[in-house]
Amino acid sequence: MSPSDQKRKFILEFLIPYNHEVSMKVFNKLINASQIMGYSIEQIINEVVTMDSRHDSLLNISYIPSPDGQDCLDGTNETSLISDKGLEVLDVLRQI
Repeated sequence: MSPSDQKRKFILEFLIPYNHEVSMKVFNKLINASQIMGYSIEQIINEVVTMDSRHDSLLNISYIPSPDGQDCLDGTNETSLISDKGLEVLDVLRQI
């Protein structure tokens, strides 16, 4: 499994229990957990941005990083974080 796929699997697995809690609070928890797993904040934010609704559409939200550290989400009207495509990708990643 590629390093990018490993990060994606970690992110999607982490978000599953919070899937219907669309908030920055969840992403702050993700960032804290990722550091425990040995990922840098920058690695996880970059991967989340590539997974978001404006890029690979694995997430229903867009993650907007800010230089001042006040990152935000676009799509807070969504009812779930992970898109159907993201759930399908997670199923594939679980089989690798």
